Amino acid sequence: MATSATTASNQGIVATTADQLYQILFIVDQGNTLRWSTTIAGVWSGWTAAGTTDRTAFHTYTIRRMGSTFSVLLDETVMASGIAAGPPTAWMNGIAQGVLFTQAEIAGQMLGTRFDDVVAWK
Repeated sequence: MATSATTASNQGIVATTADQLYQILFIVDQGNTLRWSTTIAGVWSGWTAAGTTDRTAFHTYTIRRMGSTFSVLLDETVMASGIAAGPPTAWMNGIAQGVLFTQAEIAGQMLGTRFDDVVAWK
């Protein structure tokens, strides 16, 4: 995923259960900060900083499930691990949905996000 350094927006990926009650999110924000968060039983945790990156370059962003916890990776480097996103039974069938998203910070803003070679699997 590569984004324009001048775009005031958040871009990222989300892994979620089919009912969307349990999610883990990994984004790069407009300040080049990598952040992750969870939603557990429909309650969002807020963002946790996990490092920085250059949004003008291409990077690989990964959410990896390890049993009942998750890790977030930038270019195969673990930025955060052991993230609990609900009970193990919620993820019994793996990741039900994977989503790419771009969130504008300014109404009507044109965004410059590019996603290449997107892969999702259980």
